[in-house]
Amino acid sequence: MSSAITAAQRRLLFRLAAMRGLDLDALRDLTPAGSVSALTIVQAAALIDRLSPAAAERQDEGGPPPRPRPPRQRPGTIRLATAPQRRHIAWLRDTLGWDEPHLENFLRGRTFPDGRPMHEYRTADDARRVIRLLLGVQANRRRAAAPTGDIAP
Repeated sequence: MSSAITAAQRRLLFRLAAMRGLDLDALRDLTPAGSVSALTIVQAAALIDRLSPAAAERQDEGGPPPRPRPPRQRPGTIRLATAPQRRHIAWLRDTLGWDEPHLENFLRGRTFPDGRPMHEYRTADDARRVIRLLLGVQANRRRAAAPTGDIAP
């Protein structure tokens, strides 16, 4: 088993990352475990080789881009509803055969657990709750339309 990254390797990694314009999240994306501290000496040496100026020139010639990773968030950060969530809500609305005023009226009659009206969804958590609600409406419609299996005498 290899030992943990040395302090000198750690400093060099951060210096090379800064020279390449990489932030902490981008540097973590390049590590196998997603953590600089979890690197072994051998893994750190390989990453230093990748970030060295000679490697940067090789990558500029063509190479795989770094794996995208969503930015880290501090605790208590409020995320706004994302475009995919809003598109999903619009798709569910269309699937249900509703227009925008119908959806707003439907949501106006409901509230979030904290008492706010549902038609004012702004955060990602709010959008997630609206999506769950609309998926429930869609499932109820499917159940109502499905044959019951009762046999008439």
